[in-house]
Amino acid sequence: MGDDTTSTVYAGELQGIVLALEMAQADKENGNDRSKVFIHTDNQAAIRSSANPKGKSGASTVKTWSHKQSHHVWQTKWENETRGRTSFRLTPKPTKKVLELHEGLSKRQSALLVQMRTEKIGLQDFLFNRRVPGITNANCPCREGRQTVSHILLRCRRFRQLRRQEFGTLPGRHNLRVILNKRKVAAKAIRFMEQTEILGQHGIESHTRPS
Repeated sequence: MGDDTTSTVYAGELQGIVLALEMAQADKENGNDRSKVFIHTDNQAAIRSSANPKGKSGASTVKTWSHKQSHHVWQTKWENETRGRTSFRLTPKPTKKVLELHEGLSKRQSALLVQMRTEKIGLQDFLFNRRVPGITNANCPCREGRQTVSHILLRCRRFRQLRRQEFGTLPGRHNLRVILNKRKVAAKAIRFMEQTEILGQHGIESHTRPS
């Protein structure tokens, strides 16, 4: 970093913190799953500014870098994970837009949207795979495929009229990713699923329980 004419002790301490963070990150990527890392420094200015960075100081840069690295590691794990792939197919890179889908919905409607987006819902395919007693197969009663969210929303012939009624000529009505990622279309999907009345005892209750 140069001598005392081109750098400062403060800058040197911050650089040391950056190097320590890089080492911790490399250690984690090598499989060490430690939950905390302790970085020691005797420079009070570096300690204070790291804890409460202001402006565009070196400490602020360290904090920004650390957040970006954490996000990068999380994104990599999300992309390589083998679980939760239904959600991944709908939203490869989760953003706040996912939360916006739930604006204006009741708790029951919001829960139903989550169930449709995760495929953890009271339809034959999910119930059969979970070995729910009494569920002997994953097929839809229409006999044209497994009873999944995609099948019900897009293809099941039993609900053709209801499908035309709710989705009309909306752009993206034939694309599950569009339906469950666009707020207005998702609201129609919720209403559509409710009106099919196929969730029954395994779905979300339609009426409030008496107190």
